[in-house]
Amino acid sequence: MGGVARRATYFMEHEADSPTLRVGGGFEFMHKAGPVPEPASLSALAKALNFMKYDLGLLAEAETDALRDAGIGLDGAWHSAEDHPFTTVVLPSGKRIGFLRYPELRGDDEVPSSALLKKVRFQVREHRSKVDLLIGMSDWGWIGEREYLAGSSDDMPHILLGSGRGSGVNGRLNNAGNCIWVRPYDKGRTVSEIRVSALPGPNPDFKWNNLDTVSVKAVGLRDNIADNPEVSAILP
Repeated sequence: MGGVARRATYFMEHEADSPTLRVGGGFEFMHKAGPVPEPASLSALAKALNFMKYDLGLLAEAETDALRDAGIGLDGAWHSAEDHPFTTVVLPSGKRIGFLRYPELRGDDEVPSSALLKKVRFQVREHRSKVDLLIGMSDWGWIGEREYLAGSSDDMPHILLGSGRGSGVNGRLNNAGNCIWVRPYDKGRTVSEIRVSALPGPNPDFKWNNLDTVSVKAVGLRDNIADNPEVSAILP
């Protein structure tokens, strides 16, 4: 379960003065190609993530099925794209942050089909003009997300939070300049910290021309961060 207990410590010790959202990606509970964990392991991890009070989370469909079959509940932050594709968070300032959960790839596909791309682009176009920052949440893996971002479409979220198989990405700007790609590094031993000082706003032509307004940092959960004792007591 990687650095889950250290992650809890980091969250509690790094409260920011500005509004902060805790967001979890797909495959927190299992590897895409791996076996379904035992119910006891699923239950322990669910309790740990509930303890950390995430604002938003993406569940892969296999995770949703495994949790349901084991009779394990999560708090209201965690949903699959099928169950709850879009969420809006309103900040104290009144600014609106939109989170779009992407439908997952079918079967053994490593890249999105043309039909799936069409669906996602329509959803992005529909929501991007209604919020001040649109964040896409994908579990397509490094290969699928790279192919998606290499496309010529302008219908991209402002930030894409990736997950699934493949390497981490520490804030890569796509060729069109309208989307920043972020993926955590493997085994839960990093936290991706994204700071946005000026939101894009509902401007369909927005580009990240001024990268002084956004920064991405991969925080390593190393031995200098202690395990949170309450989370350690939950995990097997």
